Amino acid sequence: MASLISPTTLKTFLTTTLADTALQSIIDAEEMEITQRFGAHTTQIDELENEIPGQDVFLKRKAASISEVVETVVTAMWMDDIETAATTLSADDYEIAADGVTVRRLMTGTNPRLRWGERVKVTYTPEAESAKRIMVLVDLCKLTLNYRGGLKSESVGGNEYSASFSDYQKEREAVLSTLAVNQRGIA
Repeated sequence: MASLISPTTLKTFLTTTLADTALQSIIDAEEMEITQRFGAHTTQIDELENEIPGQDVFLKRKAASISEVVETVVTAMWMDDIETAATTLSADDYEIAADGVTVRRLMTGTNPRLRWGERVKVTYTPEAESAKRIMVLVDLCKLTLNYRGGLKSESVGGNEYSASFSDYQKEREAVLSTLAVNQRGIA
């Protein structure tokens, strides 16, 4: 996977004496965390378990387009045996709501149903968010480079000394949360 940002570009946002190879290692680690938490930038596959199937399912990220929706429904239950049927839905069986993260099941279409089945697998292309990811990446790299034992600020005035310490993990989570479009969906 090619990085969204190079060490040279990162240096336009901050001042550092680190070598490009060291900066690239930091960039790679931060991009890996972003990808693990929010999926690859190009495509996303959400497998959603519906404990109480409703009319809507919620994606992790805004969808630019949906390429496939597979719905699995329970067809029969006998003692310890459950029978299911999976159906690849037609585009007229669902719609993406205006918010881009809500996929609504439709009563019209080729396979009409009021509610989603017990399992829904949605394969979609997320809305372009390169600029947003780059800024999050820059902010995470800044945090990593600036973190020095948690000391945020220090001042000495006369006989008084004061220091404040940052919560590195809390600051990281605040930066990463800007990529979390959908707080209702799967984390």
